[in-house]
Amino acid sequence: MIAAAKISERLNAISAETSGILILSAVITCVFVPIIFKKLFPVPDEFNRKIEVSLIGKNQLTIPIAQNLTSQLYDVTLYYRKDLSDRRQLSDDITMIEIADYEQDVLERLGLFDRDIVVCATNDDDINRKVAKLAQNTSS
Repeated sequence: MIAAAKISERLNAISAETSGILILSAVITCVFVPIIFKKLFPVPDEFNRKIEVSLIGKNQLTIPIAQNLTSQLYDVTLYYRKDLSDRRQLSDDITMIEIADYEQDVLERLGLFDRDIVVCATNDDDINRKVAKLAQNTSS
């Protein structure tokens, strides 16, 4: 709008006064309309809520996923069995819970099944299947 007003003024299509009015109205619109819009249409609370994600297993698949999901939108918790050979440390934003085994009572007590998303990605398909079925049965 500002460029169009200045070009029109140079081509003598509009007066300097009209150009100034157009520029002023464009600036006022850019400054005040977003403020008014935010007051009229506030962001719903559901958009401010963090999505709780649980990752089962600490391996080459889950670690990059956990690190990429860590943001204002996701609350990531990584559940894994103790592995003395794996000493990798993750971001402080990722909650890491070490457990002896993937037993239903332990996972329920830790609140795994209360989370929004559960991703089973251990290196053992039987464990993945077992925990996925537990999550499905518990959430129903």
